[in-house]
Amino acid sequence: MLACLKHTFGYPAIYVARYQKNCIDHPASAFGKVHDYSSAVDRTVAFSLQNKATGKAVKPSNGVSSICAGNTYLVKLAFGEPSLRNYLLTSSHGSFVVKSNDCDDWCPNRVCSSAPTKEGSALFSVPCSIAGGTKVTFKVTSANGRIPALGAELRSASLTLKVDSKCGRCSSVVEERAKTSSLRG
Repeated sequence: MLACLKHTFGYPAIYVARYQKNCIDHPASAFGKVHDYSSAVDRTVAFSLQNKATGKAVKPSNGVSSICAGNTYLVKLAFGEPSLRNYLLTSSHGSFVVKSNDCDDWCPNRVCSSAPTKEGSALFSVPCSIAGGTKVTFKVTSANGRIPALGAELRSASLTLKVDSKCGRCSSVVEERAKTSSLRG
């Protein structure tokens, strides 16, 4: 019974089902009668992104990281201590390509874990319709799954990247639009 309670108390999908107001909403404070957690910024979460087609990691250039419109990326999360966590991951733009999702199917830009894990991952697709320079923010809220009386916390972390419309699968479409616009003008 305690094992069942352990996973129920630390489940961000409950927040999505009962309290979330929009597709990028995350808990900012305690919620519900059994979710009496304190909220803390989690500096132990490590985000990494890898281009699905090329396998190349997204790395900062001049302090700014960018992702390419039209590309798909593997977004990986690694959790620090306590390492086993349930999580809610959202993006401000784009969508996750998931096979199973403990969140609902209403929002393509969010995914929830189905069980406590040390690491999480999801495929993320950047649409061609997104303008270059647009900031995409990934946010994760995780719970270590312990009963509140024993010190469970909701923790959050985020990563913001810029969209580069001059690279990726959409770059030829952007170049073609620019040529067409210059011919009209």
